[in-house]
Amino acid sequence: MTNSDETSTDLLFGDKPIASITFEDGGVPYFSLLDLQEALGWPTSSTDLVNTPSLPAHCKRIALEYGPEGVTDAIVLSPTGVFYWTNLYDAGKGQQITAWVKRQARQLCPNARPDNPAMFLQIDSDRRLPPVPLKFSGWRGEWNDLRYSDAYLRRPNVVSEIRARQAARRGGGGLPDRPRSAMI
Repeated sequence: MTNSDETSTDLLFGDKPIASITFEDGGVPYFSLLDLQEALGWPTSSTDLVNTPSLPAHCKRIALEYGPEGVTDAIVLSPTGVFYWTNLYDAGKGQQITAWVKRQARQLCPNARPDNPAMFLQIDSDRRLPPVPLKFSGWRGEWNDLRYSDAYLRRPNVVSEIRARQAARRGGGGLPDRPRSAMI
């Protein structure tokens, strides 16, 4: 399952083999979607969820797989991709494998940049947090750090913006018509 710009490693999740691919462009390991699905015992329909808009683009890639049938394309997921995919299908049953994938990824790529969205949870372009990880998923601490980060806390207050726009349309500058003492 390799190309000239890929390095393959076979890992074991319990007694189930899972292929890991490391691309030269960042060193972040990606994990075979079909191997993950088989290790979890989930139906093949669960793999269709990687094509939903809820899964960020940086979460999956295509790798070449060499087998008896020749060369085929194989979908591989980044560590955050495994988190999003299991969260979409069954977060509770996927906790153990997401924690395992995160540990394996940190061992295979210990010097990953903290701003790499394939390796670390990030706030999206609309300044929204990723889904809340479950307790034993291995991502809870990272999600909490993100939740209390300056980048997230400095997001614009949507309610204040809506009220300001409504006030501007009314032409009142956002102040009520009655005196402040009457509101107490």
